[in-house]
Amino acid sequence: MAKPSMKDRNAANLARTMKQMERWRIETSDTVEDAMFKAGKLVSINMQKEIARKVDGPINFTAKNALYYIKEKKGIYAREYRIGIKDAQDLYLSAIIDRKKPTDKLIPVNPKYTDKNGNIKGLSRNLKNGAYVKVVQATETILINTKAKKREDRLIAIRKLSKRPHKISWDKLEESAVKQFNQKIKDIL
Repeated sequence: MAKPSMKDRNAANLARTMKQMERWRIETSDTVEDAMFKAGKLVSINMQKEIARKVDGPINFTAKNALYYIKEKKGIYAREYRIGIKDAQDLYLSAIIDRKKPTDKLIPVNPKYTDKNGNIKGLSRNLKNGAYVKVVQATETILINTKAKKREDRLIAIRKLSKRPHKISWDKLEESAVKQFNQKIKDIL
């Protein structure tokens, strides 16, 4: 039996090496992709906590559901990870996140009239039957309970066109998210 030529052995070794490198690339890319996904999820959770900490008296709507985290394939090797605020929460939080939009909501004053989500209990029903009355002034709207016997219990909510202080800087949140993401990747890998 003739020995394989040097050229044939090199071709066989090259093919075996290429096969091993392809297997290693697949294993490594899965590991890196999983690490990036986990890191992004952790950053998303940290950002949620940060927003909840800076909002005074956050309800579940704000504290738990403010951010979304999406991973999309953008090609064979490219992935896009996006963290953002959902549209419904964006409307609610826009007054305190880097925007100049004034607050234009009835802000409950008396916690006795709010439910667990921070909404005024039976608002539309009580407005219809006359139990609650809106008193509109030049820059304010006051919601009053006409059925309350004590004067302290009458005031339910106030709508005042005022700019709330910006407690959350989206640029700072973004910068800290990138730092956290890079650190988590280093820790995981």
